[in-house]
Amino acid sequence: MKIARNTLAELVKVVTGDSKTSPYRSGPMLVRLFNEFGSNDFYEQGFPPRGKYTEERLLLLNGTASLRKLINTIFDAREWIGKDLKPEVAAEHINKFLKFDGYEVVRDGEHFKV
Repeated sequence: MKIARNTLAELVKVVTGDSKTSPYRSGPMLVRLFNEFGSNDFYEQGFPPRGKYTEERLLLLNGTASLRKLINTIFDAREWIGKDLKPEVAAEHINKFLKFDGYEVVRDGEHFKV
């Protein structure tokens, strides 16, 4: 799955939670997430800003099957339990960009998937 740079920039905000439409992820949470997809990072002093780190990791995943898996993971229904946010809102937001790349996040039972 390959997406354009401007789509990737919006995806950064959804992954970090900075879009205010998705759950907030701290630096350690982002490290754990990206380590599930091949990174081998540690959260320690001097760690880059969350957005910068997320952008760098998404750039590495762009053009691979892992990008689709990561998006599916962040839209997993369990990620939203206890949060005062709705995955439908985040999906609608990111879909405005994904459609130009030929993709869409859609509901699949309790989850949303690319």
